[in-house]
Amino acid sequence: MKRLYCLILAITLAASFARPYHVYAQGTTGPAGGDLLFEDQLVMTASKKLQRISEAPALVFVVTREEIERRGYRTVSDALRGIAALHVSYDRVWETLGVRGFGTPGDFNTHILVLLDGHTINEDWAAYAPIGTDLGVDIDLIDRIEVVLGPGSALYGSNAFFAVINILTRPAADVGAIATVEAASFDTYRSHVAFGRKLAELEMLASATWLDAAGPDLSFAEFAGEEGSGRTSGTDFTRLWSSLLKVSYKDFQLLAKGSERRKGMPTAPFDTVFGSDYNEVRDTRHFVEMKAHRDFGEKLDLMGRLYYDYYRYDDYLDYGEDGKFRDIGTDHWGGGELQVNWTPHTRDRVTVGGELKRHQVSQAAGLIGEEGIHLSTDFTYGAIYVQNDWQVLDRLTVITGLHYSRSSLFASAFTPRLALILRPVPATTFKLLYGTGFRNPSVYEAYFEDGIDLIANPELDSETVRTAELVWEQRLGSKSSIFLSAFRSDVRDLIVQVPVYVPELDEERLQYMNVSRVRTQGLQAGATASLYAGATVRANATYQSAEEAGSPRINAPKWLGSVALSAPLGVGWLRGALEANYVGSRRTRDPGVEVDAYTSLAATISLRGLVPWFSAHVAVRNALDEAAYDPAGDEHVPLGVRQDGRNASLQLTFRLPG
Repeated sequence: MKRLYCLILAITLAASFARPYHVYAQGTTGPAGGDLLFEDQLVMTASKKLQRISEAPALVFVVTREEIERRGYRTVSDALRGIAALHVSYDRVWETLGVRGFGTPGDFNTHILVLLDGHTINEDWAAYAPIGTDLGVDIDLIDRIEVVLGPGSALYGSNAFFAVINILTRPAADVGAIATVEAASFDTYRSHVAFGRKLAELEMLASATWLDAAGPDLSFAEFAGEEGSGRTSGTDFTRLWSSLLKVSYKDFQLLAKGSERRKGMPTAPFDTVFGSDYNEVRDTRHFVEMKAHRDFGEKLDLMGRLYYDYYRYDDYLDYGEDGKFRDIGTDHWGGGELQVNWTPHTRDRVTVGGELKRHQVSQAAGLIGEEGIHLSTDFTYGAIYVQNDWQVLDRLTVITGLHYSRSSLFASAFTPRLALILRPVPATTFKLLYGTGFRNPSVYEAYFEDGIDLIANPELDSETVRTAELVWEQRLGSKSSIFLSAFRSDVRDLIVQVPVYVPELDEERLQYMNVSRVRTQGLQAGATASLYAGATVRANATYQSAEEAGSPRINAPKWLGSVALSAPLGVGWLRGALEANYVGSRRTRDPGVEVDAYTSLAATISLRGLVPWFSAHVAVRNALDEAAYDPAGDEHVPLGVRQDGRNASLQLTFRLPG
């Protein structure tokens, strides 16, 4: 492995001093000279700089603003369900994302990196990355979502393990002044106001959102019996507020966000009292970031940013006669990043950057009214990275990248990236990709203990992954495209919670340990097309296999599929959309029990453009009322948790004068 690292480093350095050819500016059509026969989208996330999607050293998917509106998505998780090799699971508390067969219940998205306008959302207490309502970003503010599959640690470091998801907000001038109200099934109500304005070189966007949902009544056979019917009401509630401010002036941008979500826990996790509305979790997230970007001609540009983040987790657990329990986890961190993009020669682009941040983490657990356990952990994290895009031939580009990071708590990590991108003709792209990723243990995994069930393990090592992938992307004229991908990943030192014997206590406790190895492999295929009269269709399918010690992984469907169709309904201002998502059967934590495969159908009708100041969306989700279950983690009693049945929503948006 060291030889491979040295080879990639040598290529990266040598390419920086390669013989000059002709110059092409970032974001242009490049050596093809504008002879592209299709629209090649520009993306930011794969290389931390603007580039064509065909040049990106990864398989990249983009969910646009238009798709969000036409298909009536309400959260980022809704928008991710139709992307190849992704599946969303919901245990009635958190929505988690499975990637290419890896979707361990209770993982809480620690193996994906979630960004908002390039700002990291993952915290470092539990490394949780929200994708549902707890993200605290209103869907009306999202311009597009970029999803980069495969390890991204060569640029982003820890947590960019299986994928990087960047949520990009809309330009202020595009938003204007809007007010949105929504009513949906299960006594769900949402209101959102936003104001965006551009005045010369000053842009400002401000928004606020409120959400209140009672949630459905639920039944659990596991809780039925002599003490009750297994039915619970009023315990699946969600209450959320969020706000966002974005101000840009010339080369500077201020981004600030705040949110808090309260979520009921109807499954009575952690052996709490079933049916108690006291059981709930609260997620609070705030951050402020100042970013500056300056171009120095076509050969050099600089980006710098400073930020401060705050995260707090609270849960309230009812143990009946034993009392009420509370867990608290907080993370304060501040830091900065500097990035340089340099074009030293004509077919060569170099990205060099570094990041430094300081965390202050505290944890507490115990019965309310008693002293409990209080822990505090401070640490520093630093990283440097370099990526080189070297156009060896007119149709061949070699991309190499290296990332070195150091944490004061855990061992250093050194992760490379290598991509060969061949375009024999402008409409055809082949990508041969190799990437590595790592995930440092969270502070919770390594240091948390509650005096009851959990003990700490400061000796935890980082998880690692190596992925090889071959991608074929083909544009068919100007209105359609297809892709095919084959991938294989090897995950080592996977962190798993296991029972261990503690001699001084003479009993077993749970502890996180590096004990597992997982291999995943699969095929993905998909197509998009613009049809007659403005209709569009998107379809994809994935076959994947994820095995641990020769057995299928928990919550790892072998088959995934999605078809989405959008078309005008006779008039230009009325449009309909259908989306069907298929998730194959999955093993639960009991090796002998699986949850069945299901297909979820969503239908949306959108009214937009009849009058300039008004639009409306009517959506029906799970229209066929399919009985769908998702595997649950060890903290829950049920092996599988029932998903929402048929439900509907009505959204009205008013664009205000001025």
